Amino acid sequence: MGRRRTKSPAWLPQRVYPHGQQYLYHPPVGKPIPLGPLTDPGACLRRYGEIVGLPAERPRTLHDVFTKYRIEELIKKEPSTQDTYHQYLAKLDTGLGHMVPDEVTINDLYDYHNARKAPVRANREITVLGMVYRHAIRWRAATRNPVSGFLYAEETPRDREVTGRERRLFTKHHCPAWLRGYILLKYLVGRRQVEMLRLTTFSEKPDGIAFQIAKKRKLRTLTVQWSPRLRIVWEWLKRQPRPDNCAFLFWSSRGKTRGNAMSARGIKSAWQRAQASWIAAGNVAFWEHDIRGASGTDAESDERAQELLDHETVATTRKSYRRNLTKKVQPLR
Repeated sequence: MGRRRTKSPAWLPQRVYPHGQQYLYHPPVGKPIPLGPLTDPGACLRRYGEIVGLPAERPRTLHDVFTKYRIEELIKKEPSTQDTYHQYLAKLDTGLGHMVPDEVTINDLYDYHNARKAPVRANREITVLGMVYRHAIRWRAATRNPVSGFLYAEETPRDREVTGRERRLFTKHHCPAWLRGYILLKYLVGRRQVEMLRLTTFSEKPDGIAFQIAKKRKLRTLTVQWSPRLRIVWEWLKRQPRPDNCAFLFWSSRGKTRGNAMSARGIKSAWQRAQASWIAAGNVAFWEHDIRGASGTDAESDERAQELLDHETVATTRKSYRRNLTKKVQPLR
């Protein structure tokens, strides 16, 4: 009996397959060539581009454009962003990859959007397509961007409020120690996941915790100043056992990546296991990102929440992070 076929991700180039813990390129002649670990799709695509060479001519179809974008542009983004974009591009490639870029009209995008049956997800995919088209125009593979003027499906802001009681029960009975510390710290500082996973013992400064911020703006540092409670949580996290020569607060515990920074996939898996236990106990599920929402909700004002969450405008804070707030007014008489 032969081995079961391996299901390859749709975004992989032709002749590239996952094998064990790495990607392999199977050339028409010769032995398979390792491209890189499964945990680093960017390195895989970069190595693939070096081996096969980028086409000298302009990309002819959207599939060619997507491939060029993955190899040249996507690898510049954060690993967690790469994973998400690979999923979006795989769907776009399936639905539109056979088309010539300049033949795609806005009506084709509405047809694609309607066929997806997942309006919010389709909104994100169309947004990524517009970004890809901007590069396609620069590469002379397209002369216009069909996403311009596209009317996105209406989205309802997420309003799930995670109460303090829920956080205490979840962390006490359903989370390993490190995840308990992660949630406590995230609630206090209100930082994004990627910024939390970058933390090391060297992030500790005399005046607070220094977070490396890289969100739509240039790389910069934001320092969250010490409070008595923040100091207690930080010192507890530092005392947790870790591998030798590991400075990360949240580190990978498996295989060759042991001691490296925990990946977005790693924390997603841990979160899903904890949530499965939480749901089995009869509770309502919530997302890891809802902890950041709880930080914004519990701030004493919109301005304080904006400062903590590091938003450019207070409108963004009010729209998605100030949840279930009740406004009180005095009666007329």
